[in-house]
Amino acid sequence: MGYDILLFDADRTLFDFDESERLAFFEIAPRYGVASTNENFELYKKINHDNWHALEIGLVTKEVLVVRRFAQFLEAVHAVGNAQKMNDDYLTALSKKSILFKDTLPLLEKLKGAGKRIFIITNGVTKVQEGRLKDSPILPYLEQVFISEQMNVSKPQKLFFDLVTQKIEGYTPKNALVIGDSLTSDIQGANNAGLDCVWLNPENAPNDKGLKVTFEAKSLDEIGEFILNS
Repeated sequence: MGYDILLFDADRTLFDFDESERLAFFEIAPRYGVASTNENFELYKKINHDNWHALEIGLVTKEVLVVRRFAQFLEAVHAVGNAQKMNDDYLTALSKKSILFKDTLPLLEKLKGAGKRIFIITNGVTKVQEGRLKDSPILPYLEQVFISEQMNVSKPQKLFFDLVTQKIEGYTPKNALVIGDSLTSDIQGANNAGLDCVWLNPENAPNDKGLKVTFEAKSLDEIGEFILNS
């Protein structure tokens, strides 16, 4: 039967989130007296990553996370500013950065042409994801988008996947596949839900969590080949 229901992560899987993030940060940083330098951006990225990890393991809510990351960043660079306002400005800028990987559209076109049903499952902020998708050419390929902020539960929690799959007509655990770049969010979530999964791992990072991975891919092209040949 193969995989007919494809549950794609969005950022760093279909969207080039790193470039979108960089452009949004460089756009808003000077408004808060912070230089648009790679050093400052890397510092922000580390603080942001640590906060999102805290969300994944249930230590913080998204409402707290999105403001706390900028409060911690401003403190780290000894800048004075309103963290809430900085977050709002950042999210507005990021919502307008709809940058896809070069292989995203060819992949989705190929999968859609083969009769596959394509969904997005994301922990991203609603304002950002809806803004980027609205302006993105991938929208016609998607059957539905599931955003954790709207569901009040995040990946990798099993409840997130339970709620998603309950809303997909024709779903069975055997015909669904989770595709994403994050071990702690996408792959852990798939394991929690008992679903097969593809780990997009272009940098050959170690699977240091001991998680079950159905297929490990270095590129979107490899993902397409795996799905169409399964």
